[in-house]
Amino acid sequence: LILEDGVDHFQKQGTEVVLESGMVLQADLVILAIGVVPENGLAKNANLKCGPRGHIVTTANYEVINAETDAVYPDVFAIGDAIEVQDFVTKNQTAIPLAWPANRQGRVVADYINDIQTKNVGIQGTAVAKVFSKTIASTGNNAAQLDTKKIAYQVVMAHRANHAGYYPNSTNIALKLLYDPKSLQILGAQAVGQEGTEKRIDVIATAMKTGATVLDLQDFELCYAPPFSSAKDPVN
Repeated sequence: LILEDGVDHFQKQGTEVVLESGMVLQADLVILAIGVVPENGLAKNANLKCGPRGHIVTTANYEVINAETDAVYPDVFAIGDAIEVQDFVTKNQTAIPLAWPANRQGRVVADYINDIQTKNVGIQGTAVAKVFSKTIASTGNNAAQLDTKKIAYQVVMAHRANHAGYYPNSTNIALKLLYDPKSLQILGAQAVGQEGTEKRIDVIATAMKTGATVLDLQDFELCYAPPFSSAKDPVN
């Protein structure tokens, strides 16, 4: 752990990291986890309302708002990574810079312009990434987020094969699900595995959006054949 010393540049095809102090670190692999900030220069120059982290504040139909008067600018819209969205779980404002929400926001705006009623229920942040041979997927809030917001939760952990064990090349999926101990509503889920990992998170994300509880998952009738799943799916 090196504090108060930033990265200046990389050299030797990324195998050496040169710090601002001149220190050189050897590395087999470098992971940049520096985060992103919204490009809101246009919004600020137009005196539009922005949140505490700089994201543009909009109405449910993605119309922008005056920073001083809170007046809504009709037919002026902002969508995508630079805006605040409503967290589906907590109903609080947050930022979720993902492609699916941005795409959906564009369609919501198109519907609004054409007088088609569309309900904006918030964003879950359902996402997937591939890290070498592993697939990592999630939806909703994780434990750290719920702890920060002081939201009570219970956890279910499952380690199951992605398909029938007697069928060749099965691999394990580690699945973590968080739910409200009183209402049993699903608050979030994360999974790590290989083939079929994202499918399980997609099912749980759909269950969350439709209001299903953690107990409802045992009755979800999902596709089964030995190459694809087990008779009792990890989601069940």
